[in-house]
Amino acid sequence: KDVQHILSTNFNNYVKPQGFLDAFQEIFENSFFAVNHHPQAPDAGAGWRLQRKVAAKVFTTANFRTFTEQVFARHGEETLVTARAEAMKARARDGQSQSKDESFRCDMQEISARYTVNSIFDVAFGLPLSEIEGTENFAEHMSFVNKHCAQRLFVKQYYKLLRWVMPSERELQRCTREVQAVADTILLRRLQESEEKINTRSDLLSLFIRKARERAPEAMGLFKLLASALGIKKTQVRILVVGLDNSGKTTLVNHLKPKKSQAREVVPTIGFQVEEFTKSNLNFTVFDMSGQSRYRNLWENYYSDVQAIIYVLDSTDTIRMCVAKDELEQLVEHKELASKKVPILFFANKMDLPNALTPVECMQMLELDSLGSKSWHITASNAVTGRGVEEGIEWLADQFAKGKSRK
Repeated sequence: KDVQHILSTNFNNYVKPQGFLDAFQEIFENSFFAVNHHPQAPDAGAGWRLQRKVAAKVFTTANFRTFTEQVFARHGEETLVTARAEAMKARARDGQSQSKDESFRCDMQEISARYTVNSIFDVAFGLPLSEIEGTENFAEHMSFVNKHCAQRLFVKQYYKLLRWVMPSERELQRCTREVQAVADTILLRRLQESEEKINTRSDLLSLFIRKARERAPEAMGLFKLLASALGIKKTQVRILVVGLDNSGKTTLVNHLKPKKSQAREVVPTIGFQVEEFTKSNLNFTVFDMSGQSRYRNLWENYYSDVQAIIYVLDSTDTIRMCVAKDELEQLVEHKELASKKVPILFFANKMDLPNALTPVECMQMLELDSLGSKSWHITASNAVTGRGVEEGIEWLADQFAKGKSRK
């Protein structure tokens, strides 16, 4: 009766707590494990129901006797053969003679981990992990991500406050990007297959693709279709927002947030704050850095992991434009950024105020032509009304789209 109460009678009452969703947000995003099913969920549980329905088609008794059983048996045999071969090599390396005895020593924990990763990967994506380039450390990355996200729940509950100085949080971001890059590679490969070939597959990804196609008109782009129907991960972009104090950085970032999340009163940033928004199929994570002189030394802590920079200027503050120029020079000459082709978006903010400099005048005072090969763009903006902000973000999105097309 207790099991029936939880899984059926009062199922909607048993939801994933917000702490769990936050802790696993980076890696799970909108997947089955990190969305709720109850009517009060943002999508009223539609994403969870869709993913559960598709997953249920794979994890049935019939499928375990066919597709998944074959996968587990194949990888079990391959793992055993590999372990035996490695043991034989170790014997030869240690100068031990070969014997007719077929027994051998092995690290069962390492073998079990390898078997688990390869089997689950095959069930989920329908191909061996070894066929995908850049997966040499995939198991290690997954292990770190799972371990660290679990530690967020029980050990490092302070991670939201101190993530900017925690090496483990930076490592989490790096490992998550590596895991997602593998997933993106597989998704692109699968989407290029014919519908007939996908229909012959029984893995989770193929079933999700087929289900997504059933739920939307053919005219709808497949990437958009998958994103809306399945919550598939969008490209993550990390942006550093810098500029002198009183330039309007926080107001600008506040305007980028969804209307329901925008603050009515904007308070100047002390230290830094993190915001997220979505634009042009990109998920932007924005680090809004304080522009006060005593906090500017914090900027460089984020250079190694940033993919774009937004530099906000107070176009009415002509006196301190030379200070903004000095800070910009230190930024682009920093060892973490000097060799990177990181796009820089300049907002000549407060364009609505009297005596505001034009973007061309700001460009001349900052000597932006000296940036050389770095991609940059400057636009006039009013962070309060949002004028000019969309144009700038569209330029950034276009830079990332061009970057992906060149890869």
